[in-house]
Amino acid sequence: MSRMTKAATALAFTFAGTLIAVVPGTAAQAALPMCTTVKSIAIGGDVVEVPSLSNGSTQCTLSVNAYTSAATVRLQRALRYCNLKAQIAVDGAYGPQTKAAVVAFQRSKGISDDGIYGPVTGHLLRWPSFEFPTTHCLGAF
Repeated sequence: MSRMTKAATALAFTFAGTLIAVVPGTAAQAALPMCTTVKSIAIGGDVVEVPSLSNGSTQCTLSVNAYTSAATVRLQRALRYCNLKAQIAVDGAYGPQTKAAVVAFQRSKGISDDGIYGPVTGHLLRWPSFEFPTTHCLGAF
């Protein structure tokens, strides 16, 4: 397979019965809108809240300079309590510490380490339980 063909290959996964294809890299993520809210998703009898759009779609991104939001708070909790035990503030501001934690997580998973939260990163994260956000983590959604 040529280098060009590999670059054009899409990552595909199923979410809530819908096949989702995401082309890795910043160009594909840049085309996605910014996450503006959170969506509750049931996992194994528990509930997690993940970044989403107001229509419930999780096909969105978060990055440095994104306004302070509940979506960023959920990402920061996931990074701090369930994945890297990153020592970052859970303040809703996607600043340099949050970006560095996202980069570290992306590197740990072998995916593009651009520091932008998007669908691929979100699908690989473990998420904190809604009821016990600092002590109970659930698998990827």
